[in-house]
Amino acid sequence: MKIFFLMLLILQTSFLLSQERHTHAGNSKVGMPTNGTIKGTVTDINTKKSVIFANAVLYNKKDSSLVSGVISNEKSFFELTNLRYGRYFLEVDFIGYYKKYRPYLRLVNSKKDFSLEITPETREESFLL
Repeated sequence: MKIFFLMLLILQTSFLLSQERHTHAGNSKVGMPTNGTIKGTVTDINTKKSVIFANAVLYNKKDSSLVSGVISNEKSFFELTNLRYGRYFLEVDFIGYYKKYRPYLRLVNSKKDFSLEITPETREESFLL
């Protein structure tokens, strides 16, 4: 019975030691955070007014896969949380506005704050009578 418990203890220790350790953007310090947050506000480029309920979608820079997405609140604020450190691009859009891209977004510390201004679509329509 003692041999069984000894083997179990050795097996558990080997599993614990073989676990992959997460690092902070290449830093080998164990215990550093590996997740961050991207947050910001969306405003109209012409009027400087808040654009509420705009879509903020985050994609992986490497393969363009969807990472996360949110909708800005009634104060035009959005927040993407629990993101792994890495390279991303952000797309913000709303009906009646051109899409705005933040193509080179590198998350290497816990928070990234910024404001984005989006441009209204202006279309001249001509009608045939």
